[in-house]
Amino acid sequence: MTGHDRVVYANEIRNDPNYGKWREEADRLAKENKELKGQLDKADWTPAEEVKSESSFLSKFFAFLIVLTVLGVTGLVLYHILSKRRRR
Repeated sequence: MTGHDRVVYANEIRNDPNYGKWREEADRLAKENKELKGQLDKADWTPAEEVKSESSFLSKFFAFLIVLTVLGVTGLVLYHILSKRRRR
């Protein structure tokens, strides 16, 4: 399951009345149990963090592609200019 799929699932399940009842009970128990609270907090934030990391990777990847494209075009232009000068 991708990060995006987990976010969609988390949004859908929040509207489920059975999940709401379960979550109320889990939150009540978490007030007395730090380990359970930590697990609930982790479950709440994991999908969003995964989507953030995936989008961060894509942003860096596309930025890298843009830099490579600019360098390639610059190299071609310089090659063209230099080859015209040599012909003179």
